[in-house]
Amino acid sequence: MAGMDGKIERGLTLKYCSLQGTYWLLAAAGMAFITPILQDKGFGAVQIGWLSAVKFLSVIVFQSVLAVYCDRHPGRNRLKAVMGVMALVSIFAAYSLYMVDNSFVKAVFIFIAYGATVNCLSAIVDSLSLQYMNHGRQFFYGASRATGSLCWAFACVGLGIFADHYGNNAILLLQMAVTVIFMMVVILMDPVNYTEEELQAAGQVQPTAQVHSAGYILIHYPKYTLYLLVCVFLSMGYTLNTTFLVNRFTELGGTTGAYGMGEFVLALSEIPAALFIGKLMKRFSLEQLAFFSGVFCTLRAAAVTFAPTVVTIILGQALEIGGLSIYYVASVYIVKKFLPEGDVVKGVSFINTAMMGVGQSVAAFFSGILLENFGLRGLMDISMVISAISVFFGIAMMKHC
Repeated sequence: MAGMDGKIERGLTLKYCSLQGTYWLLAAAGMAFITPILQDKGFGAVQIGWLSAVKFLSVIVFQSVLAVYCDRHPGRNRLKAVMGVMALVSIFAAYSLYMVDNSFVKAVFIFIAYGATVNCLSAIVDSLSLQYMNHGRQFFYGASRATGSLCWAFACVGLGIFADHYGNNAILLLQMAVTVIFMMVVILMDPVNYTEEELQAAGQVQPTAQVHSAGYILIHYPKYTLYLLVCVFLSMGYTLNTTFLVNRFTELGGTTGAYGMGEFVLALSEIPAALFIGKLMKRFSLEQLAFFSGVFCTLRAAAVTFAPTVVTIILGQALEIGGLSIYYVASVYIVKKFLPEGDVVKGVSFINTAMMGVGQSVAAFFSGILLENFGLRGLMDISMVISAISVFFGIAMMKHC
């Protein structure tokens, strides 16, 4: 387990921390504040939900293509090149969103690009860590995840204050600037230590090989499949609860800055799991950690739903300490434990697809409709129920032999 056994490479740890940190900085701008940005442009609740669904559906398509391509063409700098291209395209997408008015058709194309770049990048960044691990590189992966959470936390606070002074749309300018820094970090990342034999063997894999198909993985690795279902319902509940979370703040008299503070507390709560994942994995199985993630996500949704004040909403985000924080850091170890080495990029990508492509796209599509038909409280109640379903799949993981 990288960063747990053997001598840790400080240089690689520092570089990978920088990669995770800069990614989550640009993601904070490109994900956390999308709803208020679109609201300022005049989009309605249903339109915002549909645009988010389009974004996450594009994740399904592009994540699958990238997974197959990267697993079958594992060049030493392949993932670096893919990340660089995706980051460049994301800059054009952010600029287009900055310039667009309330044209729904234009926004659809922009959000397809967002899903294919900003959202898909997280799986590629994680896949690079697995390739390092599988080739004997020793680095502190937990520290990198903690760095990402810390960067997201401070970015959300800073962006919230920035938006209160300069408007939500100006956040996209900061996203473009941070993406340039991310690209510089990508260039500096170490190549993966593939041997010539491995590269030659990878080139001989046939596109029709069943061992590399999605169906084979889903049928022959049931615990991994159950974890994908945990991820689907985790993300559905989380997305229903957070897509219009800013509305919950404003309903209680809060501002965009208060919303940013809530994201700050949420992100800080992710750090303990990232730093102490080794100790957690010694005390609990990965199946138990998946179960805990569902329980805490449900509790966090309940805290948002029943919070009487802005302060209690902010404090309720601390329940993230056992929620998606476990998903973020444990997923790569679940892939490493349950799937063969040749499918690691695909394995991480499928988890990202389950979270963003399936769970979040469905939830995002219906979030605006549910808001308009059942009100904000009804939307929050439904998010709790959906989150609770993930708990049952976590139990199934624990009971499956």
